[in-house]
Amino acid sequence: MPYAEKLVRSWRACWYIPGRKNAVKKSGFPTKKAAEDYAEEQEVDARRGRPRTDSHQLTFREWVMEWHSGLDLEPASMRSYTSIIQNHLIPQWGSWKMKDLEVADQAISVWKQGLHSEYLYSTANGISGKLYTALADAMDQGIIHRNPASTNRRRGKIAPKRKRKQEARYEHITDPLGAFFIAERVAYLSGRDDEFVLVMAIFWLGLRWGETTGLTRESANTTFRLGRQLYEHPGKRWYWKEPKAGSERDLDVPPFLVDLLDYQARHVRHPEATGPWCPCGNELEERYRHEPGITLFAGIDEGDFHQKASPFRHQYFYPAARGEFYGGTSQAAPVALANPEDPWSVLPTGKGIKRPSEPKGTWDPICADMTVHGLRHSHRALLEEVGTPKVLMDDRMGHADPSNSARYSHVVPSMRRELVARLQERWSETLDARITMNLESPVPLVKRLLETHSRSTPDLAPGVDEPRGTRVA
Repeated sequence: MPYAEKLVRSWRACWYIPGRKNAVKKSGFPTKKAAEDYAEEQEVDARRGRPRTDSHQLTFREWVMEWHSGLDLEPASMRSYTSIIQNHLIPQWGSWKMKDLEVADQAISVWKQGLHSEYLYSTANGISGKLYTALADAMDQGIIHRNPASTNRRRGKIAPKRKRKQEARYEHITDPLGAFFIAERVAYLSGRDDEFVLVMAIFWLGLRWGETTGLTRESANTTFRLGRQLYEHPGKRWYWKEPKAGSERDLDVPPFLVDLLDYQARHVRHPEATGPWCPCGNELEERYRHEPGITLFAGIDEGDFHQKASPFRHQYFYPAARGEFYGGTSQAAPVALANPEDPWSVLPTGKGIKRPSEPKGTWDPICADMTVHGLRHSHRALLEEVGTPKVLMDDRMGHADPSNSARYSHVVPSMRRELVARLQERWSETLDARITMNLESPVPLVKRLLETHSRSTPDLAPGVDEPRGTRVA
């Protein structure tokens, strides 16, 4: 049913069209009745399959802004749509009349080629894809009769497509021992045990970054339901929301990781907060907010309620995994050592500290070009290595398989028990390998793990507080 919405100085017309869940909206009407009349006329035309009365003079700018106001997407998707519309679509096509854009196949093709020459393949496709979607919805409303942004999937050279697919495939993974080394280095650089547990959780559970920062104290259990994540918005706000693509799932946790998560739950220190909601979501709707102090990890810097992705990557993870601070940027610098014989003699770095031009030693990369998300890829490889059934792998990773075979595949309890046992076995092998290096760890939690394992005592001796290390980065 058509209706009108009150704005500050005008009214907005809202109506529904067949095949679309959310209302289409257009603002700028002086009175409520004018908006309602226009909305009713558009809805009737859409149901009868007739073109909109304003389609002849409608510009792409007017249509895409109207279309954008009716979108109902997740915060990350909405941010992407808004950025592409403002920075690419409107500057290029905003002044075009929709009737002219309908036959602009060649102009759009040339524009696409320019995007591919300037941006990464996936980025260019994302930009052109938004144009296609906006024009497809314009077709549904009868504004245009064909989509000039559509392409023939069977046209084009095959070899470049295969090459792009190979280049886009992520190959930078590590094994359990490599992940252990990365976690130990990250914890040493941060001066806290927290980051060791965080990296271990990502690797052994196959988590995305937002799912990791959104872990709660209840996850310190043999099985827990992963139903929320924290999405970090550029405006220094965190959205408490469902996992990506609705990938809620039950995760089975091996005993060693239960101990680590329990240790973290008892030792995490959140900044003080008053009121029913965590200040990380100020100005957000209540559906995107959470209670203070419920998450398993707090930020490294004082006053940070949650881990920030960019500082964690550049100041801690990249140095640990790649052997250089700010890896992949113009500020990239190797992790310098004061003593090449001591891998823990890292020279401090930061503002006002001069970097040595010829350091006596540096950290070797554990996995060059690795990203934090690469730990999730590594977990999938580990699942393959220990012989996990595909149906359980997809379930654990939060992946959907639409095939008929998957429809008749089911996870049974014995599969879960077998996986937990194999992961526990691989953890024990990892500690054995780390102990044979005969190198004492400066990370208190790691030191305790190695000592207790060497004495064949698997638990973490709850209740004993360990001193915090000194931050060096």
